[in-house]
Amino acid sequence: MRVASVEAYGDAPRAASRRAPCLFLLLGLLFSASAYANPSAIYQESYEYELIYRPADALSALGKLAEVEKRNYEYHFRRGRLLQQLGQLHEAINAYAVASQLEPGSLEALAVISLLQLQLSRWVDAEATTQALLKLDPMNATGRARMAWIAYNLGRFEEAVGRYEGYLVSYPSDAEMRLGLGWALLRLGKKAEAKAVFEQILHVAPGHTTAKQGRAFCE
Repeated sequence: MRVASVEAYGDAPRAASRRAPCLFLLLGLLFSASAYANPSAIYQESYEYELIYRPADALSALGKLAEVEKRNYEYHFRRGRLLQQLGQLHEAINAYAVASQLEPGSLEALAVISLLQLQLSRWVDAEATTQALLKLDPMNATGRARMAWIAYNLGRFEEAVGRYEGYLVSYPSDAEMRLGLGWALLRLGKKAEAKAVFEQILHVAPGHTTAKQGRAFCE
């Protein structure tokens, strides 16, 4: 009987050692794929980064979601939130807009879009977005307040007065909206009416600096 030499088996341990790293790599990839396939774990990772004020890492974590998950409203709304935190307002608006398209009845998406447009002084865009919000919810307080502010900034002071007054019927204690009414009246040259509005604010908030300035302009 022929006995195999030691040399005949000499390559076997080396071949096994070459296969071992490949096996570990494959297991690692499978583990990673399993982790990334769990959208709840990815969302949780993103939230944890946000809690420690690392929005860039939170956004990066969110990017690990599978493409099918990236077709969801929640993904785009959260992406918009993180971009907003990073100061990337134009990109945030685009993300919220996709969310709004996916859920056309979403008041929250339209409200945030209009807020960012206001921050960027995109008054005409903000007006269109806020009108869309009010079409869904005509008595929405946020939308009504913003339409008054938008009209003022577009120089439509008569309209602004009407919108401020209409809002104050529902929310008469809102000092900031009453202040807006005073300034709109002042811009129309109605100093006596404007002064009465500013004094009404100062009656309950005597230290209100902007109301004091407005009253001074009415003298």
